[in-house]
Amino acid sequence: MNVAVIQTHGTPDIAANKAQAAKLVEQAAGDGASLVLFPEMSVLEFFPRIAHNYDYFDLAEPIPGETLDFFADLARRHGVHIVYNHYERSPEGLYFDASVVLDAKGSYVGRQRM
Repeated sequence: MNVAVIQTHGTPDIAANKAQAAKLVEQAAGDGASLVLFPEMSVLEFFPRIAHNYDYFDLAEPIPGETLDFFADLARRHGVHIVYNHYERSPEGLYFDASVVLDAKGSYVGRQRM
């Protein structure tokens, strides 16, 4: 199994971060990776290092949701498993730093909440 470990520097521009993630998955798959691992806050600025700012709560998404769909499409298109980190808002209104696992068909396998 070939594993690609992605290292990115998230910015406040989520669309640009997603474009960079897509480019890196394509490159990793082209280099023979079958598993692609992303860092914490995969397509967000790493805001936990920033002093408390409740505006970041607005960035949380449910699972499934837009970010899961984005990574599922990448996994399916490139035939790779992906583990990415997600800022999750649960149906109960709780917030989690969650690692999400997708298979090579883009199907949601599960998550680990921290």
